[in-house]
Amino acid sequence: MKKISKLLGLFSIGLLFFSCGSTPEKEPEKEVTEPETVVEEAAASVEIPEYFLCTAEGVTSLPDTACFPLDDFEEGNYWYGVGDSWDQWGSHNLSIAAGVVKDWASSGTHSLKAIMEPAGPETSKQATWCCNSLVENDLTGFNWVEVTVYNPQDFDFELNIAIQDGKAYQWMQSPNLIAKPGITTCLFEISSMPDEFKENVYCFMIQSLNENPGGYLYFDNFRLYE
Repeated sequence: MKKISKLLGLFSIGLLFFSCGSTPEKEPEKEVTEPETVVEEAAASVEIPEYFLCTAEGVTSLPDTACFPLDDFEEGNYWYGVGDSWDQWGSHNLSIAAGVVKDWASSGTHSLKAIMEPAGPETSKQATWCCNSLVENDLTGFNWVEVTVYNPQDFDFELNIAIQDGKAYQWMQSPNLIAKPGITTCLFEISSMPDEFKENVYCFMIQSLNENPGGYLYFDNFRLYE
């Protein structure tokens, strides 16, 4: 019996020694990966010209009166630049040409590209583009002319509308408006022109009148408002 107890004691000491002297194997460490960062590509930037409304002082929107389309340049070109054809009557006019193009359009596919010489301090500063074949030459009852202008230059154009009647060939013009770089809806006031003057229009014109480096701009959608 003592022999069995002695053997049991030695066996217990062996177990204790084994337990204290050995360490369990560690589990293999799991590989830690950083979460994937998704970078969204920025959308490609598109340069959009600034848009302006330019009209008489105190007017903040287009009229809500009846509107009549005058020329959208989708049916051909009836406009021309004066060039040197007026030199016999005075200072040289700085307009060179007017042509219907597809470069830009506010609606449809065509607009009028108007080209002019530099308007330096010693020039007339006047560039005139004319139409003698309006779809309607009786403008009685109309008070406003709307024109969409795209100015791709980095300077302003000062514009007005001029009308020559078909009776005495007199000339009247609207107050000037500024077409800044970008797209401008110009609303020219012609209400001060008497109806008897506007009932038989011989020549309808748009003009640039300020000192500028010259170049070109686009006109589209001439409209009349009562």
